[in-house]
Amino acid sequence: MQLRNAMKRFNHKPLKNVAGLCLGLVLCSSLANAAEPINPNWEQEANELINTPMIISWQNNGRLSKIQLIKLEDGQLTFQVEGQPGEAAMPLDTIGDVVFQFETAKGFNQAIGEVGEETFNAQHLDTIRKTAYPMAKFVNIPAKHANFVSIVRQFMDGLIQMEQ
Repeated sequence: MQLRNAMKRFNHKPLKNVAGLCLGLVLCSSLANAAEPINPNWEQEANELINTPMIISWQNNGRLSKIQLIKLEDGQLTFQVEGQPGEAAMPLDTIGDVVFQFETAKGFNQAIGEVGEETFNAQHLDTIRKTAYPMAKFVNIPAKHANFVSIVRQFMDGLIQMEQ
């Protein structure tokens, strides 16, 4: 009798552990398979997004106007003022107290707030992507003028979280 009870305990406990392990593996496998596949056109879409015009509000001495950032090259910020023909450029070290405020897609603030949370999903990542990609060209603008670096960093965190 003691031998039978010992055998039951011996056989029963390892089987529970093996069953739990198998269930865990199946669950993890199904969750991994449930993740959205990476878009095969990601490179083309990324190039289109990174070349999307970066429209920002330019606040200087209390005056607000919209400009389109064109490029940042050799310390020169090239831009076009809304409603004005042609482009202008200025050295980054001469922009003074100017603060750039960027326009975001609907749901952007909520999506940024979800990075790092269990509820963060592919839709949040895509919402952030639409702002972060064009912004990536301008991360060398000092943080006192724009928070581009933090947005791009949060986007990168979201990519890592979604394993993309």
